[in-house]
Amino acid sequence: MSHLQKNWSTMMLRAFIMIFIVSIFVREVRAEEFECKFRSGGYPFVTVRNGEGNEITYTVSLSNSDWTLGPFGYHATAVIECPGCTSGRFVRGLVWLSVLDEPPRQLGDAVSKSVIEGRSQMSLFAPYESAKPSGEEQVARVGSFVGCRRDYETFQKDGRASHDIVAVSANDGCGLINLWLETSPRTMDRSIADSVEQLLASIRITRSGG
Repeated sequence: MSHLQKNWSTMMLRAFIMIFIVSIFVREVRAEEFECKFRSGGYPFVTVRNGEGNEITYTVSLSNSDWTLGPFGYHATAVIECPGCTSGRFVRGLVWLSVLDEPPRQLGDAVSKSVIEGRSQMSLFAPYESAKPSGEEQVARVGSFVGCRRDYETFQKDGRASHDIVAVSANDGCGLINLWLETSPRTMDRSIADSVEQLLASIRITRSGG
């Protein structure tokens, strides 16, 4: 190897090391700057503090009068109900507004999979024995929040279909919303799936402050 080639290799190695060190430093700075913190919450809002020290309040509402939003005690930010829905074709659910306490690495990480997968065994409205995912994860948008959606089928102890679940988690980089919707099995009636889409489209998140 010539002297020129050796010098070139040395320069390239030093440049690579410098880029590596700078990339680590940038990641550490970004992690330190990411300081979204929970401040307070209730029906139907949550207040967080962003990395700049400003407080932001997120408030959830519905733009479609087919559904109503109401308090649900300390269990969740709000409950969604459908007073006019036909019995057996309900669409109802829970809303949690919170804070994203770590930066999402990419779109697929915007949803907390541990939240969605963990809740697949919860029984909030209709009891069930087991649940299994239905279809693939989908990109979900709730107002200006972006994240992921996962659908589930649930079954009774004897194997009969109980109901369906739609789990959504989305964020705007600091605020976080988790949704847990329950419906009758959509295999029974296509209009049930359409109703879920209409409900998701009607959810509004208003941001103030910051």
